[in-house]
Amino acid sequence: MASPVAPLPTAPPPSTAPGRFSFKTLVVAAALLSPAVVALSKATVWVDGRVLAGVVVALNLAVFILYAVDKRRAGQGGRRIPEWVLHLGELLGGWPAAFLAQQGLRHKSSKFTYQAVFWLIVLLHQLVAVDVIMGGQFSGDAWMVVRHYLHR
Repeated sequence: MASPVAPLPTAPPPSTAPGRFSFKTLVVAAALLSPAVVALSKATVWVDGRVLAGVVVALNLAVFILYAVDKRRAGQGGRRIPEWVLHLGELLGGWPAAFLAQQGLRHKSSKFTYQAVFWLIVLLHQLVAVDVIMGGQFSGDAWMVVRHYLHR
C-alpha cells in the first residue's frame, strides 16, 4: 500500500493575494480618479500645482499608512484606529489610498457599514469633482435655491 502524499500548499491567485492589486481594482481606481485629476488640474488656477500635488500625495500616503497600522493592530489585538479617523482621512481627500488599502491589504473591505460610509464619501468627491469640471454649475444652482428659500 502506498503512503498517502500530503497535498502541496497553494498560494492564492495573484489577483487575490494580499498586497497585490487585481487588474479590476486598478481599472476601478483609474476610473474613479479621472474626474478628480481633471478637477484638480482646474484648481491649479488658485494654487500652485506642485503644492497641490504634494498635499494630495502626502495625505494619501498618510491614509494608506493609517490603514496598514490598523490592519497590523487588528491582527495583533492592539488598540485600533477609530473608524471615524479613517473616514476623516477619506473625506479630506485620501479616499484613493483608502480604496487601494482596502483592496491590497484586505482591510475594512467586507464590513457593510464601513463600506456604506466609504462609498458615500467617494460619491461626494465624485460630485464635487464633476461640479468643478462643470464650472460650479450644480453648486451655483443649489445655492440659488437655498438663498431663495432663506429669503422668503
